[in-house]
Amino acid sequence: EDKCSTLTLEVSKCKSKAHEMEGCLQKAEDAMQELDRGVGIERQRFECKIKELESECNTLASRAAEWEETACNRAKEADSYRGKIEATLGGDESFDSDAAFVKINVIIREAEI
Repeated sequence: EDKCSTLTLEVSKCKSKAHEMEGCLQKAEDAMQELDRGVGIERQRFECKIKELESECNTLASRAAEWEETACNRAKEADSYRGKIEATLGGDESFDSDAAFVKINVIIREAEI
C-alpha cells in the first residue's frame, strides 16, 4: 500500500507537470501565431514599399531618358549654331568681332522665332 500511495503521488505530480507543460506549449504556440501575424503584416508593408520604389524608379528612368533626349537635341542645336557661326566668320582669323557678335545675335533671334 505504501508503494501504491507513492505511485499515486508520482502520477499526480506527473499529471501536474504535464498540465504545466501543456500550458507552456499553448503559450508558445500563441506567441508563434502572433509572430506569424506580425511577420505577415511586415511582409505586406515591405511589398507595398517595394512596389512604390519600383514605380518611382520607373518614373526616374523615364525622366532620365527624356533629359537624355533633350540633351542630345540641345547638342545638335549647338552644333548647328556652331556651324552657322563658323560660316558667318568664314574661318578668317582677322574678323571684326563686333560684326561677328551682331551676326550671331541675329542668328540666335532667328532660332528663337
